[in-house]
Amino acid sequence: AAVLAALQQAGVLPSTTTQSTTTQATATEAVLSVRLAAQPSGGVQIKEGQSADVLGVRVVNTGGYADVQRLRFVLTSNVNPTRLFSSFDLYDGSEKVASVPADAYSRIASNEYEYNFSGLNVRVPEKGEKTLVIRANVNNIVDSRDTGSLTVSVRSNDLRAVDGLGVQHTPSVSGNVSRSFTVAKATPVGAGLTVYAEQLPNTPRSQNYAADSNNQVNDILKLLTFNVRADNDTIKLNRVTTTVSLNNGTVRAVRLVDANGNVVASGDRVGGTDDWVFSSVDFATPLLTVNKDATVKLSVVADVDLPSNLATTTPATISATVSGVSGERSDGGVVIFSGSVSGKRMYLFRVAAAQWNVVSSSFTPVATATSTLTGTSTVQVTADRGDVYIPTSSAFTVVVARAGTTTTATATVVYNESIDRTADGNYYVVRRGDTGTFNLTAHLAAPSGGWEKDVYWLELRSMKWGVKSGDTVTLVTTEFEVDRALNTRTAQEYMPR
Repeated sequence: AAVLAALQQAGVLPSTTTQSTTTQATATEAVLSVRLAAQPSGGVQIKEGQSADVLGVRVVNTGGYADVQRLRFVLTSNVNPTRLFSSFDLYDGSEKVASVPADAYSRIASNEYEYNFSGLNVRVPEKGEKTLVIRANVNNIVDSRDTGSLTVSVRSNDLRAVDGLGVQHTPSVSGNVSRSFTVAKATPVGAGLTVYAEQLPNTPRSQNYAADSNNQVNDILKLLTFNVRADNDTIKLNRVTTTVSLNNGTVRAVRLVDANGNVVASGDRVGGTDDWVFSSVDFATPLLTVNKDATVKLSVVADVDLPSNLATTTPATISATVSGVSGERSDGGVVIFSGSVSGKRMYLFRVAAAQWNVVSSSFTPVATATSTLTGTSTVQVTADRGDVYIPTSSAFTVVVARAGTTTTATATVVYNESIDRTADGNYYVVRRGDTGTFNLTAHLAAPSGGWEKDVYWLELRSMKWGVKSGDTVTLVTTEFEVDRALNTRTAQEYMPR
């Protein structure tokens, strides 16, 4: 013992007193690849109102640990995804780690829609792997004409991760990371009526209408367009109830027309309310017959009287909602649709009207947190009654909206067009009967500190236009409906395509 103590005191042997020894792990660079998981297999069928896993993504790591921050995927579909899906979820085992709504896509080809799961924090262990599973959630009701085969795919660079050294990884895929699946109607359980609004771009959008010399606005065609589908049985349609809301003036008549513009029925006002009913004389003579599993398209047309004292620059607004549809089954029983379908606001003026149409829109995802957001849109303006004047500055309002919030910021607009200018250069002029095209480019610089990690998109909110009396141009502002926006959503920043 004495010898041992002497050796320890001399430093030849370590002391036997309690010591704390800490081993510091050394981070190493990850080596990642993306592969197709065995499950789910291809050919999965999802019926309306149900959900199912459609693609498994294996993230294989032969280096140090890494954290997955983003996974991007492409849905190949011959119809707009919103006609089939409500949302898509991403799972790590039994835990849902992200979700995106079906309308949060960037359209990259005629039948390809790109989605992003962002803000992830999924650990891929050192020399291990992780499987992420994409789940599709189908709408409660889908049109049988939209069902069929779809494909979901993950490409090289669609996954992004960062390892313990802070190195960013966007690995290539190994093989084909893709699965096909189908969406189908639910098993028939009885006859039913399905009523739904016509989808973009065919749904009626907000427009301006001008009154004639009698202060009347006639044949407001497609105030609302909707589809009626007969599920599992042929149905005789015998009653449609429509609410027509006008804030200034009188609705003189309302008609129901078919896809060819033929009048199906004239409406009867219910008492002193805004409700109009289209009804058949009896069951033997229905409004129309909808064949089994077929769909018919109907539109609401209205005639309106505007008050003579309505200011020339003040519009009246009108909109329509279908609140009730009923019919007779082939066995004589009654089938009723429960719900409602609403149209957009239309603007009614006493004087000159400018029609507009958003022809196209696009949005460039930002490359870094400090990049400038940029969006473009082509807007056509038609002068229906007299020349229409558009200011050369501040005519269009464009805002940047943030997902999940109401916070917006006004963006500047740069014009690039060949429309007539007046001598003083303050207005672009669209001559009566002509259509002028405006190519808009909206820019918004990053705020101080950079963009937060979120989804942003542009919205085209309003347009100023007017008519000239003598030397004076009187302007009016018309609002665009939200779904007329530059509503292509970006990828989250740091995610350039």
